Amino acid sequence: MGAGEPGVRTLEAARQLGRLVAEAGWVLLTGGRPAGVMEAASAGAKSVPGSLTIGVLPSGPDGPVSPHVDLALFTAMGDARNAINVLSSDVVVACGVEGPGTASEVALALKAGRPTILLMPGPAAAAFFHSLGPKAPMLQAETPAGVVELIERTLGIPIRQPEISIEAQMTSYEFAVLVGRDQAGNVGGVTWYLNGIDHPMGGELPAILNQLGGEGWQVAGLGDLGFDARTEIILMRERERGR
Repeated sequence: MGAGEPGVRTLEAARQLGRLVAEAGWVLLTGGRPAGVMEAASAGAKSVPGSLTIGVLPSGPDGPVSPHVDLALFTAMGDARNAINVLSSDVVVACGVEGPGTASEVALALKAGRPTILLMPGPAAAAFFHSLGPKAPMLQAETPAGVVELIERTLGIPIRQPEISIEAQMTSYEFAVLVGRDQAGNVGGVTWYLNGIDHPMGGELPAILNQLGGEGWQVAGLGDLGFDARTEIILMRERERGR
């Protein structure tokens, strides 16, 4: 949560926080508009493959939406949508606390008993919210990395690897072969990837395997990447760039 027109330092912190949240495998929820902390945090999150961003919009479907929002929820509720933002969050992070909108979200979070973290708050804002004697945890951090550490170690929310699609995974390989299988284990289709670009490819699996080889290449099963090895097998060849 944060202002629509924050300072430069707050914007950069929001962008870093969004990226770190996504790298931790968590879902990022913001106000969804293409402005301020909302836009910066969503952009930071979408720099991470496999990330998921949600925007709870104050407008109806005709309102502006950040291009970095994956799932936009149009409420047509104006600022009353702040309650949805808070109640839909496991942890509320207020980035900067520079305006009345952000202050209202912090107040709603404290009233609802949501764990709240103030990121780089001004002295007056920090003193005021601490003076309320919140029942839920209210913490404070001076860096985005500090926020992630508080969420994991103090609030006990584990970091997990984000789910990355096969197509996104392929972009990291110089050459790869993706083999689709049905439930019976029969080959249903073969695609080969060159520098992340897919090319449909015919032929039987043994013939393809005969083409694999060469010093420096690696072969891995689908299960090694966390995908469902019962329905698909992925064979990858990777070597150092420039070889």
